[in-house]
Amino acid sequence: MPDYALRLFSPHDVYDAPDGAGPRWDDFGTRLLAQGDSWFSIGAMPPWATSNILQQLEFGAEACAVNCAYPGRELAHMVEWKRDTGFSRLLAGNLAYKWNAILLSGGGNDLIAAAGVLPRDANRKPVPQKSRLFLKPDEWGPPGQGAGRYLSKAGWNTFASHLAPQFDDVFALRDSGVNRGVPLFCHTYAYPMPRKAPASELFHMGPWLYPAIVAYGIPTRDWLAVATELINRLAALLRDIVGGLNSPKDRQIQLIETQQALIPAQPGTSGPSKDWENEIHPTPGGYRKLAGLWRPVVEAHIS
Repeated sequence: MPDYALRLFSPHDVYDAPDGAGPRWDDFGTRLLAQGDSWFSIGAMPPWATSNILQQLEFGAEACAVNCAYPGRELAHMVEWKRDTGFSRLLAGNLAYKWNAILLSGGGNDLIAAAGVLPRDANRKPVPQKSRLFLKPDEWGPPGQGAGRYLSKAGWNTFASHLAPQFDDVFALRDSGVNRGVPLFCHTYAYPMPRKAPASELFHMGPWLYPAIVAYGIPTRDWLAVATELINRLAALLRDIVGGLNSPKDRQIQLIETQQALIPAQPGTSGPSKDWENEIHPTPGGYRKLAGLWRPVVEAHIS
């Protein structure tokens, strides 16, 4: 059986579909709606320097996705793209279409933004613990706590209280119209190595973790462990969010686990390394690995 690359369209292709210019989105029997952060969008400049999960997805039958995350939002928070009127129109309301599934990439860039909060704000005033994920050296816990000794409990609680409602609102939007109960797929992330590897120096895109982890004085030997701890905590948070939403009645929300899918970059590198194009975005090969985890889960629910 041949493999078919997922064909991608934009919302513009739906509302202003060209005539006679190749396959249209509505020519496909299986239609997916996608929205999300930079793992569904652009993770480097120029855009063709990397890829994303959707561009690497293949299925055993032809399918298309209308991607509301493309071609912008290279570092969008959920709270930003949740307000996207194009996504809302396609998902719910009088102008919505019935989709076979909804693909969602969310939470990762929110975590990166929260981790990037420095010890002092733009006015050089100290930032309270509840507003940052990292602790200053005089606040670190004992070494026995491992990488968690560098993280603020109050800051994590603030982050969790921010993220959970964003997912709640997206799922409520799905269930408010014709797509009620349609399978929705989201994912965890993978372990990045904090390093001075921007997506673009010219456009000042990154690095993201590196400046903060240096500003907080975290020892170099613990950088990967700290990033791993953050990603594991995010995965646990996403499990709790999805588990809560699926209980007591299954609401057809699937979480795809991807934490260990990629090989972390070499410490101290500044360009592509192992499965990573830059500090927080995978290479095309890395995205292929991630897409390989998506395929069986999605196919099992939309066959």
